[in-house]
Amino acid sequence: MLAIPWALIVALNFVCLSIQIEIDRDDLYVNTPQRQLPLSDQNSDSGLLHLSPTWDILGPFRIGTREAAWGADPLEAYGGFHSLAPDSKSRFASALGLNGHVGWSTCSTEVADHPLKSAFDITFPDIDWPHLQSVYGWAALQYQAWARGFLQVQGDEPLTVQIFTDGFLELRIDGEEFFGGDFYSFRRAPMMIRLAPGKHVVELRLVRDVRKDGAVAEIPSLSGIFEVSVLQPYLRLGSTGVIVPERVNGRLSSSLGSVLAHNAIGDWIEIIGIEATTDGTVKLPLSLSIVPLVLAPYQSRPVAFQFGELNCTSDNLKLSLQYKISTSNDLKFTNTIKVQLVSKGIYDPHKFTFKHPSGIISYAILRAPSNPKCSKSRLPILLALHGAGLDADSEEARHMLDAAYGVCAWTLIPTGGTAWSGDDWHIWGSTDINAAVGAIPVWIKNVDWSGPGVSQNDWIVVGHSNGGQGTWQILTHEPDKVIAAAPVSGYSSIENYVPFTMWHESDPMLEAVYRATRQNYKHEMLTDNFDGIQVLQQHGSADDNVPVYHSRLMHELAGPNRTIYRELRGEPHWRNDVLTTSHLLQFYEQHTANPVHRIPRDFSIVVPAAGLIGSRGGVMIDQLMSPHRLGRLDVMREEEGLTYWTITTQNIRSFHIKRSNALPFPNMVRLDGTIHSLEELAQQTSAVYFVKNKGMWTVGGSQELSHAEQRSGRQIGSLDAFLHSDGPFTIVLDKAAKLDTTAVQISRNFLQYYAADCQIVGAEHHARAISNATGNVLTIIEGQDCVHDIGGGFPVRIANGYIAISGRDEDSTASYHMAPGRFAVFLRPLPEQRLELLVWGANEEAARFASRLVPMLTGTGQPDFIIGDVSQLRLRGSGGVLAAGFFDWQWQVAKGSYITQ
Repeated sequence: MLAIPWALIVALNFVCLSIQIEIDRDDLYVNTPQRQLPLSDQNSDSGLLHLSPTWDILGPFRIGTREAAWGADPLEAYGGFHSLAPDSKSRFASALGLNGHVGWSTCSTEVADHPLKSAFDITFPDIDWPHLQSVYGWAALQYQAWARGFLQVQGDEPLTVQIFTDGFLELRIDGEEFFGGDFYSFRRAPMMIRLAPGKHVVELRLVRDVRKDGAVAEIPSLSGIFEVSVLQPYLRLGSTGVIVPERVNGRLSSSLGSVLAHNAIGDWIEIIGIEATTDGTVKLPLSLSIVPLVLAPYQSRPVAFQFGELNCTSDNLKLSLQYKISTSNDLKFTNTIKVQLVSKGIYDPHKFTFKHPSGIISYAILRAPSNPKCSKSRLPILLALHGAGLDADSEEARHMLDAAYGVCAWTLIPTGGTAWSGDDWHIWGSTDINAAVGAIPVWIKNVDWSGPGVSQNDWIVVGHSNGGQGTWQILTHEPDKVIAAAPVSGYSSIENYVPFTMWHESDPMLEAVYRATRQNYKHEMLTDNFDGIQVLQQHGSADDNVPVYHSRLMHELAGPNRTIYRELRGEPHWRNDVLTTSHLLQFYEQHTANPVHRIPRDFSIVVPAAGLIGSRGGVMIDQLMSPHRLGRLDVMREEEGLTYWTITTQNIRSFHIKRSNALPFPNMVRLDGTIHSLEELAQQTSAVYFVKNKGMWTVGGSQELSHAEQRSGRQIGSLDAFLHSDGPFTIVLDKAAKLDTTAVQISRNFLQYYAADCQIVGAEHHARAISNATGNVLTIIEGQDCVHDIGGGFPVRIANGYIAISGRDEDSTASYHMAPGRFAVFLRPLPEQRLELLVWGANEEAARFASRLVPMLTGTGQPDFIIGDVSQLRLRGSGGVLAAGFFDWQWQVAKGSYITQ
């Protein structure tokens, strides 16, 4: 991406630029009967598009942290921004404005041609930001506003265009909503739409987010880019998003690769082959991972492929795909993209690729141990987590631990899926970490490595900024894998970083539901989980990005002598040696030389509401009794032999103890006052399971104590448990073809924010999708009945003109008329710990709005089920829902859910 020097052109409290930037047109092609040719060899799109010279602006209004997905737009009280005409005399109530009101402003732009690109740098200097911040902190520096311009399609023919929306979350074109945008400017999945000739109204919802836009400037600004260009109606390969392994000692370090394919055709297509040649005409043996790979109209998908051999001497490859359109049997080829194969020494940090559990190809940076004094046959992993917005294969990330090289460890720098770590190193990001760790033995085989092996469950974790928060995430959620950890300049949790105080008002019980949903990442509540693990904290006292208070707080909450705390006096958020200070180098050396898992004699496990925690001391909590409350399990081990355990539980329904190298397996357990002998069971099985029914604990050696219809494993969590997909996501469409754009939007958002893959299928494939052995399913339904039975019946049923939710008592039972605007979003169980996410709307508008609540940005806080009315949520945000809450271990409505009567 080009760096843009922002010229400041001020117009009525608003700054906005429109510029032209030249782009490499090698990836824009048109078709000949056999192969596509560069578009630059054909007619240029110059003059086909025109962007408005002025934008009308209305704002600012308050918005809470990550609240925009819920609606929460004050202008809905006036009929919505789309219904308002600019009027300099009109005033609109705003808690941010002087005298409690704000009005319209305009912005003049200089419009350049080909491609059209308007760069925004928005400020509202008339607002008293210092005062607001002095009272409400960083939460007060977030706001929302709207901008309106137009896009003119010249000539007499419709055009297919691609639109990039860097920094924007939501827009409307001619009143049609598009939610998701490209908030973090990934440019991975542009919008592709067909526009008729004439003028098209473009409305951008501007949402300022402190985590993205910062909080240092005296006047908080919001930047973004709106770019549009013409596409020829063909399948094309993008020049970005290419993932290939680097070579080590002349061999590819792994066999997997991926490219992004963008379907600019208003028809379904099938990708059936891949072709690769070297600098000359030599073809390489490559094969697609999925054949055929189907793309819906205007959908983008990652295309995974495999190298047939690892010995590849060419420095450059030329890749293209073979495909056919559903309405024709003619074979076509995409454009050809050039891919460079980089060579590295075996001890250099280099990129290797692997398969993420969801089926996509991911990568990490690996550096093999070189110290000949490392005598152990297997070495631990020095796991380094990057900060937000930093690519793992950037020079900065690759070399941030150079000064530590030589310790007896494998150095691994995972991506987490994206430069923003997928979901901030939570479900998607941690899954990526574990997949990368699991791929190291494959690397060893691929490059004929003869050095030390890898100990896959021995991690020394270090992370900076968002990676520091990710380090707390691993410490609290996967403690049995961690030998030692160093959170550096990391924030303690999402809601503690930028508080949620500006969210629109809700019923106190409903607020409790949302807060419980976010507890899975409330690390401040989970410090007991890493008791005994060696932790070194480091933070600069002058950090204006992540205030030092976060580290001080976690040091306090951990308790006396449970973390070592180092504060760098006067130091900022980042400096080149921030991960290799003398304290940290000594820490790495100490724990890689002696990689021991330390567990105190007595230890505890705390499970957050709607959360899933890995094992501690071999103890794994499988189910909570009530998912809206914390669960806790305390272990006291007797001194002699340490094989007599006293266990007490709070809100635990089931757990198991598995064999651990760190602890001797218990022979006897006193569980909530009742003694159970495990000596005979322990000889027959590797794990012992405990299940509580009607106040009594049952003990056995089989997981079958929990029946298939119970919620378990990857199904545990809130709505974002859907991200625990063991296979590609499948989006199933209702028979209503008009919902195609909603399905493509959801697919685009998964690709944009997680680099995830989605296959879109019609309703006739629903039965096959839910019966598949792998992959979670998202089903979009408009207006039709929606009934699903498990055991005694699923608690949410949509039939006979009503949305009914059935709980165990009157307080959790209600029915709502299936009126236009009503919607429901909820999880349903599938076999093999899989999930189906239902997105249901009484009409098209409702189904499209409901799709906003599909997991996308962390911190949004969607519980297991949400029932609402579009008009209420557009105005009141999360406070406008009719029902929201959790499903318990039996997939029934849990106590603590919010149900209006």
